[in-house]
Amino acid sequence: MKLSVTKGFIDKDTNIFHNVGEIVEYPETRAKEIEYKGYGKCQIEKPKPTKAETKKEEPKKEESKFEQPKKVSRKK
Repeated sequence: MKLSVTKGFIDKDTNIFHNVGEIVEYPETRAKEIEYKGYGKCQIEKPKPTKAETKKEEPKKEESKFEQPKKVSRKK
C-alpha cells in the first residue's frame, strides 16, 4: 500500500529516514500503523482501467440547435 509521509520519521524496521512529501510502499498492516501514529496518510489505489473502459465512445458533438438569423438588406 502506498503511503504519503506527512511528518518525517525513521522506519523502525529498516532504520531509513523518510522526508515529508515522500511516497513510500508498505504492506497494508504497516501502512495502517504508520497512519495511526500520525506520520503518514494512506493513499487509495485506483484500479487500472480495462480495455473496454478506455474504448468508450465519446458522445458526438451536436450542432447548434439555434438557427443562424437570415441576412436581410435594409436599403430603402
